[in-house]
Amino acid sequence: MTWIYTYPLINVPTAALAPNIVINALLVIPYKGRLVLLSTWEANDPVVNTTAVNYNQRARWSQNFTATDVINGWVSTVAGRGGYVDAPTSERIVDCGFVKDVLIVYFERSTWQLLYTGNELLPFSWQRINSELGSDSTVGAVVFDNGLMEIGSVGLHVCNGQTCQRIDLEIPDEVFQIHNNATGS
Repeated sequence: MTWIYTYPLINVPTAALAPNIVINALLVIPYKGRLVLLSTWEANDPVVNTTAVNYNQRARWSQNFTATDVINGWVSTVAGRGGYVDAPTSERIVDCGFVKDVLIVYFERSTWQLLYTGNELLPFSWQRINSELGSDSTVGAVVFDNGLMEIGSVGLHVCNGQTCQRIDLEIPDEVFQIHNNATGS
């Protein structure tokens, strides 16, 4: 996704600090009254974005919608506005989905929950659910009543928000017949 009309300002510029903005995000999710951006590209100039940095493990959120400030609603340098938290992993975010009211975030080889804390200053934190089962496809999660299914490099698995379990144990080699390429086949 690329922002068309405005780039969210994520800091208050000063004489010593250039303005920083979000120029792109892999996933944009409404969650707990905020917009959450996963795996962001951030820079200080949207036109000359040679300074853009990809934060593959980042969850960045807006201010709560009930009091959104159009100009400063994403600013993380002002308490109670926007903010961010990076997952403590070197893997990149691949996909996400909801199981009931829980946001499950799939990384390359692990599954995490973006846990809602209820604290206005730090409303979200990362909690690892599984350290071995991740995802290979963006927007590939399938929602079921009791879980979120994803195809990973080692198998098909379902996450219920507490645990992740492989569901292909009867056909363990079939996952290697699935190929993720540019045409989606």
